[in-house]
Amino acid sequence: SWNFRTEDFDIGFSILHNDKDCILNYQRVDSHLKNQEGALNCEKPGRYTLIFDNTYSVVRAKTLHYMVSV
Repeated sequence: SWNFRTEDFDIGFSILHNDKDCILNYQRVDSHLKNQEGALNCEKPGRYTLIFDNTYSVVRAKTLHYMVSV
């Protein structure tokens, strides 16, 4: 499960399995307005990577607060 928020502005978020299979498609989320929460059943063995992407925002740095539980 995950829970995250940013202090200002939105952020991109996605989840990959073994660095290639997309489990949760990339989306920009309004994490500055509402905590983003979710959970995933890891049915396949391997590595699950949560990706926080700010590359679209060239001039705005973000402060991210997150918690991930396994």
